[in-house]
Amino acid sequence: MLRTRSTIILLAILLVAIVACAAVREVGATSDSEAYAAGIYDRVTPELIALYEKEISACPVVSDQNPARLLKTAEGLGIELNKLKALMLLQDLSARVGREISLSALAEKSEWALILYAKQCGDDYLAALPEEQRQRLKKLLFEALKPSNA
Repeated sequence: MLRTRSTIILLAILLVAIVACAAVREVGATSDSEAYAAGIYDRVTPELIALYEKEISACPVVSDQNPARLLKTAEGLGIELNKLKALMLLQDLSARVGREISLSALAEKSEWALILYAKQCGDDYLAALPEEQRQRLKKLLFEALKPSNA
């Protein structure tokens, strides 16, 4: 099945919240890929999480977690809080398409490996949706990711 450029971008955006957006330099980033990833994880907004939980998981994945526990988990994995939230969404999506994976295994992946993995899970998820639902979800995600919502 032929994938459009927008679908590929959409998958990258949603799944590690995983946005194909302009790279954002973060103090302390040691490479372009880390700066790019920081920009991606900055897009893991409460609105994006709410959209995922409403439209895909139909249950809380991140929003019901204790903030102190989230911080402790992120620290234990050696990652930033927004990256943890993105990985939690990806882990949930992964399970929905039959690909069980732990948060620690996700945290060990390089940024590009995460994006590739997210794309694979997203392709599997979207392929199972009726066209009308797929288009509706795309529209909602693009709206949630407009710069004014970032």
